[in-house]
Amino acid sequence: MGEKRVIQPRPMSKADLEAATLLEQEAFSEPWSYNMLAQELVFPGSFCFVIDNAPKGGIRAFACFRVQVNEMHILRIATQKPWRRMGLAGCLLATCLETARQNSAKEAFLEVRASNEAARLFYQKHGFDTVGIRKGYYPSSGEAALILKKKLE
Repeated sequence: MGEKRVIQPRPMSKADLEAATLLEQEAFSEPWSYNMLAQELVFPGSFCFVIDNAPKGGIRAFACFRVQVNEMHILRIATQKPWRRMGLAGCLLATCLETARQNSAKEAFLEVRASNEAARLFYQKHGFDTVGIRKGYYPSSGEAALILKKKLE
């Protein structure tokens, strides 16, 4: 019987930036650059976590969020295609929500493309509700974003 590996997110480091940038390009139509990710690592109130691709190196998934004035804002959650639908994003989200609670966040917010049904269903499954819309939020397409919210108390 094989040994089951426990998935344990860890804080993102500078050494992860190249792999995170590649994952950004795979996962998002408007990806962040290496420099944007590097800036997020040092931005006050910002947190980024990764799930390693051990033993091969690199990362399987990552998430970035900020906590400011009792609110968490989820900025990014991305998983490599071969590892999607295996619970990695849910594991990252749980780590992010708990970290936000520990840093006095009372509510979590995010924007998601109105057309991104998989992401909408993922967040709905994890207790997020649609509370608004931002028309023309995505510059390249003019597509709207749905604003999602979850109470953390």
